[in-house]
Amino acid sequence: MQTEGGPDSDKELLLGSESAASGTRVYKRRFYVLLLAATVPLLNGWIFVTWSPIQSPAKLVFGWTDQTIELMVNWSPIAYVLTIPFFTWLLDTKGLRPAFVLSALFLALGSGIRCISMQPTAATWLNHVGMIFNGLASPVALAAPTIVSATWFPPEQRTVATAVTALAQVYGVAIPFAVGPALVPYDNLTATANKTATIARLKTDIFRMELIEFGCCALALVLICIYFPSKPPVPPSKTAGLERVGFFSGIRKLLREWHFWLIAVGAGISLGTSCGWSGVLDVNLKEFDISQREAGWMGFYSNIAGSVLGFAVSMIVDRILGVMKPILCVLLTGGALCFTWFTLLCFKILPHSTASLYVSAILGGTLITGSVPLFYELSVETTYPIAEGATTGTLALLNNIGCLFYLLISLIPGIGTKWMNPTMAATSLVAVILLLLARVKYGRLRVDLDTNKPIIN
Repeated sequence: MQTEGGPDSDKELLLGSESAASGTRVYKRRFYVLLLAATVPLLNGWIFVTWSPIQSPAKLVFGWTDQTIELMVNWSPIAYVLTIPFFTWLLDTKGLRPAFVLSALFLALGSGIRCISMQPTAATWLNHVGMIFNGLASPVALAAPTIVSATWFPPEQRTVATAVTALAQVYGVAIPFAVGPALVPYDNLTATANKTATIARLKTDIFRMELIEFGCCALALVLICIYFPSKPPVPPSKTAGLERVGFFSGIRKLLREWHFWLIAVGAGISLGTSCGWSGVLDVNLKEFDISQREAGWMGFYSNIAGSVLGFAVSMIVDRILGVMKPILCVLLTGGALCFTWFTLLCFKILPHSTASLYVSAILGGTLITGSVPLFYELSVETTYPIAEGATTGTLALLNNIGCLFYLLISLIPGIGTKWMNPTMAATSLVAVILLLLARVKYGRLRVDLDTNKPIIN
């Protein structure tokens, strides 16, 4: 719920009011709702990188080029940037249910339409349309984590709940690297020796893979339609029952909240650059005789380890309140050091080996990925009583812009790859500096703890 109002009403929202719900209650069904909420970003990430681990068979079967696959991947951030204002409004004014039902519908349509034809020309167009539908599901996948946790979970469980949905997309991105080559096995030597038979087999394998993805998306849609309430009957915390600043008033206030922008820009340049860096990791490592498949597994291990770390630090934050900013600074500083190490290895300033490249890249990616839920929660604490959707949607928008900017630079003719790794180290360090300048008030947590004593770091 939201309300439009001036400074006096904003102060009332921040400190609480007599009209707020007097009681709170935590429901066991919150874990089921959280599981369903996590399926949308998980499936969105899965579909997003469907073709990256199986580029070679896709090129052989459909006649695609690198540019074809890159455009399919780019539909997601493009769709996000174009539609995030609408979905932020939908989340903050209409609630979780309509936003998640619509997003699950987009996932089912996007994955299902690809199954219509395996004829190369038709399949190419159908896959582009399917990836656009998948991109339309990304705003809710990225903007909803803090809303789900604030709506259904008490203060001491909010950060972990945010981590579940925020990191589900990371797991989704990792799935194709394990599942794709298993469902669509490919041997270049065999393909060359018997091309016609290989194409026929690969068409069958790819169609089976697409059916499996569609089945998962369709099941998620059915389950969400059956039961996915926007909120519980009784809120789990005091702030969950309090109205937020109205959507348009909140956007205006958000534009003036410069402490939030320090955090959001730090997240955009560090997380966005990390996303772009992971996408071109195979190019980075080509000169070290590390194959595209090995680079993909390096990204896979980094994502999985980063998700585990994200859950671990979220549990710490839920038990030791008010320490998000210091932990974030430690994670980002560690990431900057690891990427500096990786850069020195790539420039051959330090003696390199395959093991050292793996360790530095995976550890650096792990530390950056582990910071995702903390950036989300820190932002909404800083901007309360602005609605969580507006805050998180803006944060994720900057992440997408950071990723797109990084990838666009890589397309400049003749620029090469030497700038990529120093940029990754530098953006992590700049994010730390911006965080140190930001003042975090933990306004939402202060209301839930029913204390007038500020929690600031």
